[in-house]
Amino acid sequence: MFQTQATPEPWQSPPYRFAATAAAPLGVGVLFTPAMRGFVRQHREAFDFVGIVPEAFWPDTDPMGIERTTAIHAALRVLDDVAADKPLVAHGTSLMIGGQGALDRGHLARIAQWQARYGFRWYSEHLVRSTEVADGTRRAAAPLPYDRHALKRVVERVREVQALLPIPFLLENNVYAAGVPQQEMSEPMFLNRLCAATGCGLVLDVQNLCANAIDCGIDALTFLDRVDLARVVEIHVTAGARAVPAGDFFAATLCPPSELEVLEAVLWRAPKLRAVTIEIDDRVTDGNGDDDVLRAVEAARRVWKLYH
Repeated sequence: MFQTQATPEPWQSPPYRFAATAAAPLGVGVLFTPAMRGFVRQHREAFDFVGIVPEAFWPDTDPMGIERTTAIHAALRVLDDVAADKPLVAHGTSLMIGGQGALDRGHLARIAQWQARYGFRWYSEHLVRSTEVADGTRRAAAPLPYDRHALKRVVERVREVQALLPIPFLLENNVYAAGVPQQEMSEPMFLNRLCAATGCGLVLDVQNLCANAIDCGIDALTFLDRVDLARVVEIHVTAGARAVPAGDFFAATLCPPSELEVLEAVLWRAPKLRAVTIEIDDRVTDGNGDDDVLRAVEAARRVWKLYH
């Protein structure tokens, strides 16, 4: 009797070669937004590279006000100047790689145009899906269900991105607003299988990890033990306070020690790590000034230099 061979799971298909990244580590950089143009222009010696969110510089579907249009044009002039002697990486926010519908190729075409203009070392995105909110007219990002169906869909979409863009593609770990429901896979298992099937890399967002530890009881160090840190190319550390559950006490400081401790725990265990990016909320820039941003960058640099 002939036996029917089972269809292999996505992570069991022939492994894709892990895409090459920058030949040498980039160091510590900042995520650049239009509100950061003054800091980036005046303190170019303080950072090694610049990360940008391309969508922050694109017109909305709604008409832009004069103030925002002026800020974007001014920021682009700064970006063009900085790109002449600093490496750039791109961090997207709107692709919805876990979505149900067709991948937005028009969006990827715009990313490709910016890649041709700025020569990004890599492009990263959030591992999220879109979901309708209460009014039914808008869509918001939400974590994926970690199951075989979602994994198959995301593997296919990641491969589509990789075929369209000539640079490494990375995905970022998630943050949860509430407890994590019972799922077929843990997040580390899902990420490991996704990376094995596609060769994509990871952005490890330390604030997401620390927020999940506080809000959902997920042990950050156990997460690090279970995820394949050899896939981590970039680490995000946040400069600024975050919202916390009512009644909880949290020290709202730039680069809180918990994030730096997690950063150090990753650095010596991530052989393909190339960059640490400081994400700076626009409100932090407005409220704290350049000195506090500089302290955030230097705090991360001190940890970086322990292993590079």
